[in-house]
Amino acid sequence: MGIVANVGGKEYRVGFRHDRVGQMVVEPGGQYHRTGTLERPVKRPHVGTLDWKSCSAITTCMIYSGDILVAEGKAYCSFKDQFNKRRGRIISLGRATESLPYDIKCAIWEAYTHRR
Repeated sequence: MGIVANVGGKEYRVGFRHDRVGQMVVEPGGQYHRTGTLERPVKRPHVGTLDWKSCSAITTCMIYSGDILVAEGKAYCSFKDQFNKRRGRIISLGRATESLPYDIKCAIWEAYTHRR
């Protein structure tokens, strides 16, 4: 956990995990793809149900206060897209901080943008 934000005497630690699905397969002619799928829920607001869609990678952001998991956010990468850890971190951090109070959210984002 490299990112630490202090708010009102409380310490919030932010960590990321990148998971890929399947194995990379190179076909004759230089084409490559990843085997295996991971199903993720997709909300269908017009129907009010969940649908499932395949993805090739997931970036998970976890925010801890002490040993307690305060928030978690996930970014899913489609098979059609190129996996990018930087973009995955930004999306998952945004989703993890959605429900946090404004002062905590600002401190975490400031710590993230000023990390080394």
